[in-house]
Order: sequence, then C-alpha cells, then structure tokens
Amino acid sequence: MKKIYLVSVILVCSLIGRSQVSFVKNQMISIGANPWSAMVDHGDMDNDGNQEVVAMYLTQGNDMKLGIYKVNADSTITTSTTYVLKSSVNSNFAMRNFIVLNANIQTDNRKDIAYVHSDSVTILFQKYDGSFSLDSSVTMFSGATADGIARGDFNNDGRDDFATTNWNDTHITVYLQTLGGFYVSNVAQAGYNQIKIADVNGDGYDDMCFLAGQGPYSGVYVYENDMTGYFTTTPLYIPLTDPNTGLNVITNSFSVGNFLGLGTELFLSPSISTLNCDLFSSMGTVDQTLTIPPFGKTSAAADFNADGKDELVALTNASSERLMVVEFTPTLTIHSYPSQVSGNYHALDQTITCADVVGTNGKIDIVTISDEGFITIWENTLLTLPAIFNVTGGGYICTTTGFGTTPLIGLDGSEVGVNYELWLSGTLQTVEVGTGTALWFDPISSLGTYTVIAQNNDGSSTMAGSALIFPAWGFTLDLGPDTVTIAPGETDTLTAIVDDEVSFLWSTGDTTQSIIVSTAGWYYVTATGICDILTDSVYIDVVTTTAIQTISDTRIIHIYPNPATDYITIDLPPTSRHEITIIDMTGKVVYQRMYERSIDVSSFSKGVYTVYIKGEETMHVQKIIK
Repeated sequence: MKKIYLVSVILVCSLIGRSQVSFVKNQMISIGANPWSAMVDHGDMDNDGNQEVVAMYLTQGNDMKLGIYKVNADSTITTSTTYVLKSSVNSNFAMRNFIVLNANIQTDNRKDIAYVHSDSVTILFQKYDGSFSLDSSVTMFSGATADGIARGDFNNDGRDDFATTNWNDTHITVYLQTLGGFYVSNVAQAGYNQIKIADVNGDGYDDMCFLAGQGPYSGVYVYENDMTGYFTTTPLYIPLTDPNTGLNVITNSFSVGNFLGLGTELFLSPSISTLNCDLFSSMGTVDQTLTIPPFGKTSAAADFNADGKDELVALTNASSERLMVVEFTPTLTIHSYPSQVSGNYHALDQTITCADVVGTNGKIDIVTISDEGFITIWENTLLTLPAIFNVTGGGYICTTTGFGTTPLIGLDGSEVGVNYELWLSGTLQTVEVGTGTALWFDPISSLGTYTVIAQNNDGSSTMAGSALIFPAWGFTLDLGPDTVTIAPGETDTLTAIVDDEVSFLWSTGDTTQSIIVSTAGWYYVTATGICDILTDSVYIDVVTTTAIQTISDTRIIHIYPNPATDYITIDLPPTSRHEITIIDMTGKVVYQRMYERSIDVSSFSKGVYTVYIKGEETMHVQKIIK
C-alpha cells in the first residue's frame, strides 16, 4: 500500500498558454424563501448526455422537496420538475445532505439519490417514468446524527459506493455496493459533516478525507484505501497550526484536488480570520501557506480552464464576496463574485456542485444553493488569454565607443493578431503585432530591464522572463616595449596586458594571452572585446653584440606631418641603412621596404598606425595618425 506524505509546495509559472476562469450569473432559481436546509448536486437524470441541477431542501412549511432543473445555453430552463417527498417533516429529522448516485444501484441505467437524515441514510430509487418518491426507497442505519455523505468507487468495480459521517457517533459508515446490495462497515471517527473522496496517495483507489472540526484535534483525517474497498484503521492526521503560537487551530473547511498539477493536494481553511490557508500535497511533510483568506464550510475543486489542474471554488460568509474562485497556476489569482441577493449566507446551509450544466458546451459551471431560497447557476465564460512565450535577446550598449551591434529583444513565439507591448520601467516602448512565429522589437537604445505584455480582446498575459540591456566599455592593450632584444638561443615571453575580458589572436596563430618567442621578427596580437578590437606589436631582435643602441632621440629621427593626410616624411641620419615597416590597428603590415624619405599614405584608412624604423643595431618606433 502506498503511503501518504506531505510536502512544501512552491507555486511556479507555467510557460504554456492558458485560459483564465470567468463566471457570470446565468440563472437564479427560487425554491421558496428561507428553507430550513438546502443542498445541491448534479447528474444526468434523464440519460440524454446532459447534466441537470438537482436540489433537495426543506421548506418553511416543513415539506421535503426534490427539484431537477435543465438549463439551456440561452439561459432558459427546459424543464423544472419538483417532487414533494414528504410533508410536515420535523426539521431535526430532515435531510442534512445528499448525493446523486451516477453508477446506478439497480443496474437499470437510472440515477438514484442517497440522502442522510436523523440516524439513517435513505436511497431514493428513480422510477421508470423518471420520478422520485419515498415509496420507492430503502433506508439503512448510519449512526447518531447522520450528517455528511460522499460518493466514490472504493473497490474499482464501476459501482458507486458512498460513506456517511455521524455527528454524535464515533464512526464513519462505509457502504460498499455489491451485486446483492450494500456491505456496511465502520471506520472509527466522528466530527463535522465534511467528507470528501479522492485518490490522495495516487495508487488508483479512492481514499477518504474527513474533517473533524472541534477541540485540539481539529484537522483533516485521511484514511487510505487498502485497494480492496476497506480502509486503514490509523488515519493520517493533518492539523492546521497558528504560526504565532504553534498551537492547533480549528479547521473550518477543506477541499481536495490537483491544484498544482503535482498530484492530489488538500487545501485547509482555518476558522481564524486573520490566518491564511494551507496547502498540503501527497509528496512530503511540510505545509505551504498561501495568501488566500479563509472561506466558509463549503468548497469544491474542478478544472474550470481545461489546463489539467484544478481550481478551488468556495463560498464565503461575506455578503460582498460570497463566491470565490482561486487559480493556483501560473500565478495565484483570486476571483471574487459579489452577492446577487441581500444579506449574508450561512455557511452550514450552503453547498456547491460543479458540472457542465449550461448548454453542454464542455465548460464546467458552478451551482450554489443558499438558505435565502435561491439556486444560483454561474456560467463558465472562459477567457482565452494570450499564450505565454519566452522573452529573448538583450545584451550591451557600448558607452565609450561606436563599436558593437545594436541589441535586440524579442519573443520565441507569438500568436497571430495579438499585440505584444515592450515595457521599460513602467513605460511602454513599442508594440509589435504577432505573426504566429518568433518576433523582434525595434532596436534598443536605452539601458534597463525590459518586459513584454501581450494583449487580446479577453485580457493580457505577461510573457515569461525579461531581457537586460547593460552598459559596456572599451579596454586597453599593451605588449610592453616596442622592441625586445635577445641573444641567440634565448627566448622571451610576450604577454598581452588588458583591463577587460577579451579574446586573443597572435600573428603566430596562438589564442593564449602569452606566447614564447625565440626568433627575430615582428609579432602582433589582436584583442577582441565586446566594445573594441585593439592591436599591439613588438619586434624581437636577435643580436650577437652587446653594444646595442636604440635610437629614440627625436632630435635624430623625425616623422612628419603627424597627423598625416597624403604623405609622411621621415628624416634619418645618413650613416646607415634602415628598413621601414608600417602596421595598422589590426596588426596588418600595410607598408614595408627600405628607407625612403617620403612615403605615400593617401590610400591608408583613417586610424592609428605604428611606424617601425629598423637599423643594423637600432630600432625606432612611433605612432602616427591618418
């Protein structure tokens, strides 16, 4: 048997498109002012493939009634049938809760109804004409003050089983449907009427979740199914605690569903209005507190937006916000719908059911019933929001040079006709219309963090992630002295000194920051950064004499004009031969020949050049500007 554990749950953003839940009031059906009790469920009562609203209630005149209502897409009611099950009913013995049994008991393909009252559970068998009456029913003992009822298929045989709770007794009564009737067993537990059936531990069998709402042991008790239709005698106890005191607090209500897409979770609401609700999952031991206000004693779970995860729907005690729908992903969103009738609702007399009851359009609607005498049908008007794509791009803007590319920001996908807005620090920058493929916005010129919001007729979606445009600067490069003299057989290490992260390419083909050289000649390195490409060079001179003189006296060698336009003139002493080499900023040799006093530079591109004048035992290096 698979054990149940609890885990901390973190809400995460989904990267897929989604629909946002939205509801409007479709119908308000009057069942008579201020009934003593009123409950609602749903079922395909006439086997036409459509779900009908089913209500049981006790009128002010003490008549116990059953109502069945079919709702059309145009907000009209096709049929409205009411059965008086019993008159002059003592309110202490009236129906306290009921369910529609969808997997029929008598194998006649009709829907039956089970309801709890007094110390019993009664099954109303649907007659062949579709009607109900107490002359076609069976009553079984449940326990002292039978209060709650929930259906499930405990042994996976395709038949509806159910369990009942008993307020003033010490057990839950389990009714396991067999070919010969019901097998009745008891599980030790007593408390409130809230019982929910769900596969909590993921083993494919329905478990029982029961709320005990009084005293220091208030909380939810989970009884695991042993995969035969029987339940463990020792339940998993899930209490709510006050984070301020560490003490258990009374659990007011709970719901069970796949809220985060991680499996079945239990959502508990405290009775203390200043505390938030807790979400428990079946994968660990720590609860996750969510900023959702406590709700009344009635709640349910359903996948209203068809994203594979359940939303929570609950009734509150406040007249201004009596219906609350909570979406958990991709972001926690609470939708509140104001009361349609005056006065506060009393939570003990409210129930919720969720089914596609309006026009059979595949969308799950919400049906509530109140002690003010109204069944309210909330039609699901699902909003199709823009799909969520990933923000791409970003990069740098060079602040000190004109080098580098202009950064771009885009999306890895888009929807046709959707407007995509690019925002920076709360200011709209530009808008692009989706084409169904990835898109790019206009080139970016301002620094900061950019976000994208998509807009369509139903609403907006914030795209996943953001793009950062950051500043970048140029750098410096230095190889040291322009000439290095070594003796034959010696080596020298040339190191490119930079003040930023760059890549290197030497004239030797090396890509390291340093190289070792031993032969005479020119060596240059090109350093590439995000905002600059710089080149520096050095001449390695291998000599056999120690009498090395470097000519650096500008009184002996003159290069002019500097900056130059068409020609440069080089004045040298006439006593020796010299070789002239000119290298551009990329390290390319653009001129090399024996000394000529006048050199034509008109074809040179604008920039900085290095002039090397090499004599027999001398070297002169000078920068010129074209």
